[in-house]
Amino acid sequence: MVRLSRHGGEALRRHHRRHVGIFRADARAGHAGRHGAGAGRGDREVRAVQILLIRHGATASNRARLYLGRADEPLCKAGIEQARARFADGLPPVEKVFVSPLRRCRQTAAILFPDFEPVVIEAFVEIDFGRFEGQSHDQLISGDPAYAAWLASRGEGPIPGGEDMAALRRRCRQGFLDMTAQSRGCGRIAAVAHGGTIMAVLSKFCEPPRAFYDGFVKNCGVVRCVWDGARLRLEGGLS
Repeated sequence: MVRLSRHGGEALRRHHRRHVGIFRADARAGHAGRHGAGAGRGDREVRAVQILLIRHGATASNRARLYLGRADEPLCKAGIEQARARFADGLPPVEKVFVSPLRRCRQTAAILFPDFEPVVIEAFVEIDFGRFEGQSHDQLISGDPAYAAWLASRGEGPIPGGEDMAALRRRCRQGFLDMTAQSRGCGRIAAVAHGGTIMAVLSKFCEPPRAFYDGFVKNCGVVRCVWDGARLRLEGGLS
């Protein structure tokens, strides 16, 4: 990332625009190689947008500590209570709500944002755990060498019949850019998605950079951040 000077001409003007939340596309060009954002937008200006990244409430598989990816499992009773408690605690007002297509995210969004019809981002679906789906760590470690190899790779290796981490990152990156493109002019938006989705987005776009697993969020946890058209900046920790 190029550090902008605080002194003189265009550098000073860019510094000012950063703090008022408006960035020209040519000021983002230096970030495009890393993030893929801002390409082909000409001279259009992008207003910084606040984003709430929210993990869905708990499901029965979450509570049992089973791998849960593409299975379309609903919230369990505890998950519904988590979402209601989060709603009661209050969230800042938003202008748009986005969701993964899976039921647990749509149910959570309906509780947290009852006045909105969420926009589905297909790319925000959870990672495909293939043959690991629906099983626990203890079950897999005792009888599946492919699982031991996947753990040894810190989750970067292939999942038999499933999706690898590189594929997850690619589609979540594109899904995030699609979401922000649909949010131009908004001051604040929310996305209700999965643990894997949120970790992939944070590891791709955060400044300063974050390791994938440093972005873990508990069920119904909220990540508050700001997107400036090229990078995400966290506001506070992961709750």
